[in-house]
Amino acid sequence: MLGSRREKFASIFRRMESLIERGAMSYEQRPLWYDVYKAFPPKVEPTYGRPVPPAHVRDILYQEDLERSEAFRRYQKLGLINPFKVKDDRSTLSRELRNLHPDLPTNELLKLSEEELQKDGDLIFLGTASGYPSPRRGASGLILRDLKSGSQWLFDCGEGTQIQAQKCRLVHMGRISNIFISHLHGDHVYGLPGLLCTIAQRGEAGDISLASSENATKKPCVNIYGPQGLRRFVRLALAISRTRMQYSYAVHELIMRKEHRPEGYEDWASLEADPERDPPLACELPGRSIWPNDDGFWINVTGGEQDGTLVHAVALKHAVPSLGWLVIKPDRQPSLRVDVARSLGVPDGKLMGVLKQGKPVVVNGQTVRPEQVLGVPVRGERVAIMGDSYDSQELERLVNKLVVQGTFPELAVDVLVHEATLEHGMAENAREKGHSTPIQVTSFAARLNVRLLILTHFSQRYEAIARTGSVGSITDLSAAEPDTVVPKKSAHKDKPSVQILLDEAKTVPFSGEIMLADDFAVIPVPTTKVKEPS
Repeated sequence: MLGSRREKFASIFRRMESLIERGAMSYEQRPLWYDVYKAFPPKVEPTYGRPVPPAHVRDILYQEDLERSEAFRRYQKLGLINPFKVKDDRSTLSRELRNLHPDLPTNELLKLSEEELQKDGDLIFLGTASGYPSPRRGASGLILRDLKSGSQWLFDCGEGTQIQAQKCRLVHMGRISNIFISHLHGDHVYGLPGLLCTIAQRGEAGDISLASSENATKKPCVNIYGPQGLRRFVRLALAISRTRMQYSYAVHELIMRKEHRPEGYEDWASLEADPERDPPLACELPGRSIWPNDDGFWINVTGGEQDGTLVHAVALKHAVPSLGWLVIKPDRQPSLRVDVARSLGVPDGKLMGVLKQGKPVVVNGQTVRPEQVLGVPVRGERVAIMGDSYDSQELERLVNKLVVQGTFPELAVDVLVHEATLEHGMAENAREKGHSTPIQVTSFAARLNVRLLILTHFSQRYEAIARTGSVGSITDLSAAEPDTVVPKKSAHKDKPSVQILLDEAKTVPFSGEIMLADDFAVIPVPTTKVKEPS
């Protein structure tokens, strides 16, 4: 027997009142009982009950529950529009778009809102500078956001990343579950201890004390991946500053062989923490030592996400041991075209679910096949995020290996984020410091059939250019209000524009799109529909 959900009318009335105040419902749309209750509040508060399924019954849900659940699961951190109305309800998202496009007609604004809500993931750049942060450009930091699960993964964490993250409306540090550090140069890692202290994520860390065996059974709230030495760096930074963490973390180190390290490279300090002198803190859970396979790649470094996402790592050539990451999302099942199914006589309910699973159903003596009602499946996104590098050919070797194995049906990468520190005229200087130029990167991207190449990690010698703010390319929906303090002018009066780097990249034959990253830019991850067999 079904249970019931009982609510007091007072709470329902307050929610209705809040919807009207926020503009999500117009006053004319209020129900009749709203005026009655407001004019004649009862002495004894009535309750409203409706049947709800018990916990063990999973397939009995009201349509409104399904719609609400799906909306908040997919768009919980975006401002919502009401998809059932053809008017602007002044939601958070529509307000942001209105600020960007003040003269746009309402119907066009709604169209832009719907395009934003259709995105499955995006990249949020927190810092795009090389070397050090400046008032105009932050140190390296990048968020890969999954709009379905709401998770946010951080790639590199230079000094000031926590400040940049707090300025972004779309970044929620409590949702950062995985952190990937490419290498241990300061402009990629100095911000990590501070950010860990700022993250407001649940966990059971307790006080700063020696680790106990009980911690081995706990699950870390934040997993950190990077080269050897990262565990000791984080541990000592937190221990020496006597930081009290209220959640747990684990550092997983990727072990590099001799061929992965620069020629003649020597460590300046021990990469291993002494268990006697530097014991782990109570908030640090045991991390893994991840070894490369026989081909020299680190495969599935996270151990596999619940949604099937894989993360592989490759060694890059830089002044210090450096890593690049390849994130592979699982293919998504085709969506069910409910209107088509209904036109073929399929009733709402269980038979719809059978069709979505790819199985045929019989309705009124007629067989309805899945291919009649299912849309085109979407291939999972392939996002490559490279650390500092003057040679990233290991990524090309990994992708070719995946093609040969049949993991990738074709040689293609959807997004490549790669550094382009200096212009090609300074290629020798870039090579000495372990960096790339736009021409080198674009030529590399062309060999990988990259759909979208995003250049970042620009030298501070280049001045930033204004963003367009157009939805679907680079947006600043995540940016905070402009700072009131105007930074001092550079001592170099004629600083070249970063546009030089984009112009150079476009001189190389390349079929994909090229963009320059910028602080607080939000760039959607493009999706690819699976080609139907001919």
